[in-house]
Amino acid sequence: MLDWVGYLFPRFRKSPEGEPRVIVRNGESLEGILRRDRMNRDEVESEMRRAGIGRIDDVARAILETNGKISFICRDSSRHARQPEDEVAR
Repeated sequence: MLDWVGYLFPRFRKSPEGEPRVIVRNGESLEGILRRDRMNRDEVESEMRRAGIGRIDDVARAILETNGKISFICRDSSRHARQPEDEVAR
C-alpha cells in the first residue's frame, strides 16, 4: 500500500523508507553518518569481506540502502593493476 501511495504522490516516497546514504567515499569511512546509523567501521569491513573486497582503499563508494544492506562500488582496479613482467614482454 505504501508503494502505491508513493507512486501516486512522489512527495511521500522518501518518508517511510528514508534515503540511501553514502557511508564510505574514496576509501574513507564517513564516521558521522556511520554513528547516525548506529554502525561502526568493523561492521562495514565485515560486509566488504563478504562482498569479496579486501581493503577499504579499494572502495569508491559504499552505500547504505534503505533495506539495511550495503552496496559497494569499487574503484577502477585497472589503473592500479600491474602486469607481471612475463606478460609485458609478449
